[in-house]
Amino acid sequence: MFFYMQLPSREALSPKGAMIKNSLMGYGMKIHLIETDSMNFNLVQNDMWESGWWTLNKDQAELLIGSEIFFHKTRTEPSFYGGIIRGFRVEPEGEKEGQIVFEFQYNKICRDIRTDRNGWARKMKIVREAEE
Repeated sequence: MFFYMQLPSREALSPKGAMIKNSLMGYGMKIHLIETDSMNFNLVQNDMWESGWWTLNKDQAELLIGSEIFFHKTRTEPSFYGGIIRGFRVEPEGEKEGQIVFEFQYNKICRDIRTDRNGWARKMKIVREAEE
């Protein structure tokens, strides 16, 4: 089961393609992830992708819908891929049971983005707009 939230139309995007901030939908948040396995990406349709399996709770994942997602090979390298989170699902069973799989729409503005070394928890860093 995927969880989605109604997002603004393309007209609500700024000229640079960044989402307008909305504290109810996570636009003031970003997530950076260490992804070393390119097999962890699954094309859903056109420019919609899945990436998982991430260890965070459902409440955190809900807050990230509408946020930017950045994939890095290491904490110090710029992002090599990313986009806007459109939804997520919780893996229902098996070895990855309970882990989050994000569905995101690729956006080239989410490439070559750096973040500082502080604030990482293992392979993940969630940043709130006010923290940057």
